[in-house]
Amino acid sequence: MNCARALNGFAALSFALSLSFICHGAEERLRLAVGADVYTLHTFDSVNPSLHYFGRYAFRNELTGGTRLHLFPGGRFVISEWVDIGGDKPAAEGTYEVLGTRLVLRFSKIRLQAESIASRFDDLHLAWGWIEKPGYVTGSTVFIFPKQQWEKLNEGSKDVRYMRRTVEYNDWERILRAYSERLDKQGQ
Repeated sequence: MNCARALNGFAALSFALSLSFICHGAEERLRLAVGADVYTLHTFDSVNPSLHYFGRYAFRNELTGGTRLHLFPGGRFVISEWVDIGGDKPAAEGTYEVLGTRLVLRFSKIRLQAESIASRFDDLHLAWGWIEKPGYVTGSTVFIFPKQQWEKLNEGSKDVRYMRRTVEYNDWERILRAYSERLDKQGQ
């Protein structure tokens, strides 16, 4: 069935998102299982107010401490380290660029004794995904994968480590300013 014929059968209120499920073959899509949910992954061809990647990302299963990546509009990022009893501590900041699935970070400041963070975040991949349910989709989120994990996902592995957006930033200017000021105070 081609896309034009498929569209004729849809009501005027059909969502554009359903087109990707009709017009693309299953072999072209990456899927990521997260618990009972399955996400169909897509690249960011463009960014708009309802579909963007700005926010805070964290690896799953980091219970008492870990690393967070904060992406802001205008191509700025901050990486922070956190512990459950000590809060967030800025570790690095800089600019980023999205090239297809690649998320390229360019570091401008790294906190002393946090230099290894640059190598841990040197080759990342970014994708967003719809939650698939039988016969419909519900909700979406954004994922970031280290290079080796992205390759495992492309090979069909179900055991993939990733960062997931945990907070979507709406007050991003205040958040970015606060992290930047704290990193400046800690010295480079």
